[in-house]
Amino acid sequence: MSPRKRVGKFNSSVTRVWPVLGALLRRDPAGGQWLTALSPRIDELSHGSILAKSVRPRDAQFGDFGNVNLPSCFEFAAEPPEAFLSWLIESAGVKWNHNFKGTSETERKRRALLSGDMQAKREALGLLSQKRARGSRGEWWAFEGFTSIDCCLETENSLLVIEGKRTESLSPQDNVFHAAKSARPEPRSR
Repeated sequence: MSPRKRVGKFNSSVTRVWPVLGALLRRDPAGGQWLTALSPRIDELSHGSILAKSVRPRDAQFGDFGNVNLPSCFEFAAEPPEAFLSWLIESAGVKWNHNFKGTSETERKRRALLSGDMQAKREALGLLSQKRARGSRGEWWAFEGFTSIDCCLETENSLLVIEGKRTESLSPQDNVFHAAKSARPEPRSR
């Protein structure tokens, strides 16, 4: 199995997200007792209950684990934004650093698009319009692929996306949140 497919003891989904959120979902699948504790913004959004489709069990292929049964919120496949796919097609050009050496139809069409071929651009935009982002997986005109979100919980009024990190540093937004949280004055005891 290729190193890219390896999933094991250092995978944050397996070691952090599944055990913690899985236990919470088993205890309270609607999230009424614990969802608001995950994010300070959840209260502001009037979250409601986790939608049943978010926790419906499904089989998924997951690296070395093979076929696993998971709630739908885990390893959620998110399509790239359609506007971004369109922008990539419109912006494709010779200044992009690309190295398509093969002779496959995909590589031939991508070379044409990147060389400024207007017919290739029209074809790509037409296919995007027809297939939409959901149908872009593996297409020659899709320069951005689907991503797998560790956990995506949906309620009537909100969407909470959770990524478990093991070795990555905090993003600037996370650092701002933690700095703001630590700067709050503590309640005084009487």
